[in-house]
Amino acid sequence: MFKKGLLTIIILASACLVKAQTLHYKAINVGSGNYYISHRSHNSHSPFIVSIHQHAVTLKNTATRVNNNISFGVSPDHSLFGSIYSSNGSYMMGLFENPGKKILNISSLSFGTNDPSIKIYPLNNGRVIIRSNIAHFDIYNPSGKVQASFSNSSGSLQGETISKLATDYSGETVIAYNPKINKNGHEESRIQRVNPDNGHVFTIYYNNKEAISKLLMSHSGDFLAVLFRHKENSQILIMDTYGNIVHHYKFDYKVDHIAFSNDDRYITMVQGNSVRVFNTYTGHKAGAAYLRGYDVTYANYIPQDHVILGLGTDFNESSHTLHKIEFSMVNLRKRKIASKTYSGNLTWYPGHFPLQIVRLGRDHYRINGFSDPFRVRGDF
Repeated sequence: MFKKGLLTIIILASACLVKAQTLHYKAINVGSGNYYISHRSHNSHSPFIVSIHQHAVTLKNTATRVNNNISFGVSPDHSLFGSIYSSNGSYMMGLFENPGKKILNISSLSFGTNDPSIKIYPLNNGRVIIRSNIAHFDIYNPSGKVQASFSNSSGSLQGETISKLATDYSGETVIAYNPKINKNGHEESRIQRVNPDNGHVFTIYYNNKEAISKLLMSHSGDFLAVLFRHKENSQILIMDTYGNIVHHYKFDYKVDHIAFSNDDRYITMVQGNSVRVFNTYTGHKAGAAYLRGYDVTYANYIPQDHVILGLGTDFNESSHTLHKIEFSMVNLRKRKIASKTYSGNLTWYPGHFPLQIVRLGRDHYRINGFSDPFRVRGDF
């Protein structure tokens, strides 16, 4: 039995509202503290089910347990799981293929003591990039040998934040960026393209006024969406992966979240309770909705159904917990709305498990990435 949600949605693109329709959801229980990761290209019958308990990570399908985990990551196509962990005072790296068979092990990795920047980025086809020392990256081939190395350091004497990477779903297009560079008393940022075969880098964009709040690469690797913030203002640049700006949006408020649709044709932007959808190619607004209630933690547009799927929650980033969860669907074409509350709590590690919306049929989706996957269906 489902209780009717309290969240009200106003479709801004229409002057009239149609009576709220019914939304159904079902939590798929994969065990407390577990995360379900299906392959990008299909509904895999043998997905990763990962359990996180403090500093231990367990691949449930094979009961493979990695203790003293330092960093873990999933390849862009979700076929590989990588972990850096400590053992007897040394750092090790393990790479596992779906659903948990170890295919690569590297022992005695050399890192500085208490390095806060250690992170593993598994690519597809057995390749791995490991970050250390704030801005140093080593690229490993499928045999576990260092194929190339590069530095993303800006060289600023005033310091910089830890460098980050973004890739497309193929794992072939790699972007390294400096979210914030302290220079001359203000914040700057930089984006560089990386050749994953030889480690060569070249700058494609530099901002000498603003820090990067979020950077996303489209699934195809054709576009970057970059969110900059300065005081109470935001700007979003849509550019190709060589730095050519396609669209430029300016807002006099803080944008909290951006997401590409699964086909990359649309980008969703969230500010508080407001959700806006723009066409990636034309730059024109495709629709908008306002969700009264909790701030929108995540929203995306499903163009096949003309639906905005949103989640309003109270998200505690430090504890990775989601409370007061509301699933919402807005059908822009039919001007119909549906919402439903979820009484339980969830955990979410957005840096490790980006949300994945799998379309199962018209107005019917599976959401992967939380500690429980969900099936959500709207009756419009």
